[in-house]
Amino acid sequence: MIITNLKDSIIKTLKTLYPSYEIYDELMKQGMVEPCFFVKIIEQDTTKEMKNKFKFKYMFDIHFFLDENTANLNEQYHAMAENLYEQLELFTDLSGGYLRGLDKRHDIQDNVLHFFVDVSASTKIIPATSVKMGDYTINTHIKVDVLWM
Repeated sequence: MIITNLKDSIIKTLKTLYPSYEIYDELMKQGMVEPCFFVKIIEQDTTKEMKNKFKFKYMFDIHFFLDENTANLNEQYHAMAENLYEQLELFTDLSGGYLRGLDKRHDIQDNVLHFFVDVSASTKIIPATSVKMGDYTINTHIKVDVLWM
């Protein structure tokens, strides 16, 4: 599934960059260990390009949480955002290929960094095999008793 592959690729990149940080793919209200990330898919757009080729665009919101008592909280959030801009420009997917982060932007709301990144992927959707016509026979016998004038 494309969407799971893309989300897991972002999570893998974050784990590689920040091995000591917890990374959640479901928002936890209690028991969250900070500093941590939460990766959420916000929006998906699908465009048909050719007969059976489709382009998918996914918008991700990567939340980054620091302890509210951290010194220079906003400064640290902006530093993290700058690093994510660089690291998510081109990153590897689970199959070893590369993905490019598009339309990156960030915002800090309620002491949480929201880093937005779009990722595009194309795929061919092969239709299920259709029922083929059965055999047929053609009568090619010519009547000889027809008179031509």
